[in-house]
Amino acid sequence: MDALKNIITDSKYPNLYSLLIYQKDDLIYEHYFPGHQADSLFDIRSSFKSILSLLAGISIDKGYLHSLDDKVFQYFHNSAYAAFFTGPKKEITLRHLLAMKSGLICEEFFSSHDCETPMEESENWIAFCLDRPMAHKPGQRWSYNTCNALIAGAVIEAATGKPLADFAAEHLFAPLGIRDYRWTQDPSGNYMSGGSFFMTGPDMLKIGQLVLHNGYFLDKHIISSEYLHIATSPITGIPSFSFVGQSGLTDTLCKPAYYGLCWYTEAVKAGNRYYTCQFSSGNGGQYILVIRELALVVVCTQGNFDSRQAKQFFEILVNYIIPAVRY
Repeated sequence: MDALKNIITDSKYPNLYSLLIYQKDDLIYEHYFPGHQADSLFDIRSSFKSILSLLAGISIDKGYLHSLDDKVFQYFHNSAYAAFFTGPKKEITLRHLLAMKSGLICEEFFSSHDCETPMEESENWIAFCLDRPMAHKPGQRWSYNTCNALIAGAVIEAATGKPLADFAAEHLFAPLGIRDYRWTQDPSGNYMSGGSFFMTGPDMLKIGQLVLHNGYFLDKHIISSEYLHIATSPITGIPSFSFVGQSGLTDTLCKPAYYGLCWYTEAVKAGNRYYTCQFSSGNGGQYILVIRELALVVVCTQGNFDSRQAKQFFEILVNYIIPAVRY
């Protein structure tokens, strides 16, 4: 890690907040940049969508949700939201929401058709999302947007009969020992299940450890390995996009990124081989990344919001982290 420490000292990479590296059950590197420390609460932005996916998996494991292919509308029969489910919206499943294939008009990955900004100006973010028109049939196209995550969070609440925060605290955060966090709510009291969640770097690392260890944390079984396998699988190729390709590296071959159920996958080349990375990603450079071949978890938080500079993490990963830890 000496080379990495020197790079950090030289401030080659701007706006880094924290970097944590865990391998083979040991925290082998932990660094916080000026103004930040181990108990700092970082806005992990859309990295929370990956945590939402875990909550969906736990809901299925515990029988609150029957399956990923449940039609969403069936959980809102006795709700004010029932009126939104007409026509093709009745065909939307939980899998569609988590895979970003609901068909709703909203796209935040490639275009400026941003629903999140007007959503935040509304009184009820769930109602705003459910009111979006349909652009495509459910399951037809990948269209990354926060509305899908908001609706999925509402499904979990409806199925469990508990506020999302209470369910998360009981079944995920408390078993992981995560107690210090801040969760944004809309004016109606709905929890923001697509981002605006604040947590510490060490607690982000626990999420990565849970994924690396196939649903176990310190011998506690929290989520099924079967669900994690599906969630972190390369289900949908993201057209003409690579995180490594956006990182600034110019001398490495890039493979396309894939999307699972709110988790990304990309094969990253370091040295003479590729390593499969499974990770969350949030605006500004918030990452929880797992490389199973190396028994590795890396957490990075940054302040490079709305900037391609956020992808610099993958240059750090390829040039310094993997060479330092590979067997």
